[in-house]
Amino acid sequence: MQSETHSAGGGVGKGVAPARGQSDVQGLLSLLANSSDGACVLDTRQRIVFWNAEAQRILGYSPPEVEGRTCWQVLQLTELDGSPVCGPGCTIIGCFRQGRAAINRRLLTTCRDGSHILLDYSTAAFDQGEGARLAGVIFFRRVALPQSPSATTPTQWEFHCLGAFAVRKQGAPLPLSAFPRRQAVTLLKILLTFRGRPLHREHLMELLWPEVGLREGVQRLKVLIHTLRSVLEPEAQRGGQTRLLVTGKESYWLSAEAGLWVDVDAYRDLAARGDSAFEAGDLPQALEHYGRACALYKGEYLPEDCYEDWSSDERSSLRERHQGLLEKAARAAALVDDQQGALDYYQQALALDPLRESTNRALMATLWRMGRREEAARQFHRLASALYKELGVSPEAETVRLYSTLLAETTPVVVGQRA
Repeated sequence: MQSETHSAGGGVGKGVAPARGQSDVQGLLSLLANSSDGACVLDTRQRIVFWNAEAQRILGYSPPEVEGRTCWQVLQLTELDGSPVCGPGCTIIGCFRQGRAAINRRLLTTCRDGSHILLDYSTAAFDQGEGARLAGVIFFRRVALPQSPSATTPTQWEFHCLGAFAVRKQGAPLPLSAFPRRQAVTLLKILLTFRGRPLHREHLMELLWPEVGLREGVQRLKVLIHTLRSVLEPEAQRGGQTRLLVTGKESYWLSAEAGLWVDVDAYRDLAARGDSAFEAGDLPQALEHYGRACALYKGEYLPEDCYEDWSSDERSSLRERHQGLLEKAARAAALVDDQQGALDYYQQALALDPLRESTNRALMATLWRMGRREEAARQFHRLASALYKELGVSPEAETVRLYSTLLAETTPVVVGQRA
């Protein structure tokens, strides 16, 4: 590698001793494993061959999830205006192939949970002699997002995707009937689902009209883009500057700097704040954040599009996230001796997944602690009946043991502890 690493944002990559050649790889990886920066090593085909613990903490991906995948599939780096940086033969890999580091940058990326964060990143290149298999190292560190226009002026656009889809512009409702073409609303939903990531026109055409040829698809897409802009940004139709819907080289995206508010982003932020407070032991603060997040989760993600492939991953991710949030909120409520609050959260969690046995066990124990022994027993029998009817199976041994313990005990028990 080169004799120095380049740092961005006040020190990304500092403190890591670069290797001089391929023989030093193992020593370098040992250093990277303990780096305070996120670090990933790429081979000459842009595949990730090493991913350290800090990279997992920042982006949420574990090493087995990323190793062997190309860097652009995982990092998904974009400029602050949403224009793409990552891709085959990008600037970074081009620098690595010349044996030099890329220029330090500050870019947006998408985490495993779908949230968008800002990274300072820097690189260090391996010597590219004959037979070289490794290209270089990317270092990155999370930094606070810069203030968007919405931080100092009223939010321009609000998009509500949890439950019934709704749009507000400058605080006023924008009825969906304002869009003269129904597919313009579908296009808007797709751009929201992949917000922060430019979508190539052919990808959009495949999602909207998989049976249509290229020429016709391009024309249809132009019509829908014009329709969206005429409703969302009529000033752009009169020669004003487009702020929300941005056009790149055969790509479209929603700008991250356009005063954009999406309930999904707000929900994930509150959920993350709640988790941080919970882990720090600040249970009242955790419950406050969880309660505000629950108020935003008015229903599944775009339920009217539940059969569309483009929405399924986001819907599943959010459903699982909310399931975990409800269960953690229930535990927090129980720890501050709010048994009714715990019961309410567990019941909401079961509404999402009635057959999840761990949640059923926690609900049974909560009912028992509240002195509602018969209800705890009925909950077990409801679960046993549903499991047999839906899956043809009996409750897990742990659930049966808890049920037996609850019947035998005269004092409340806690799930996971012996009476």
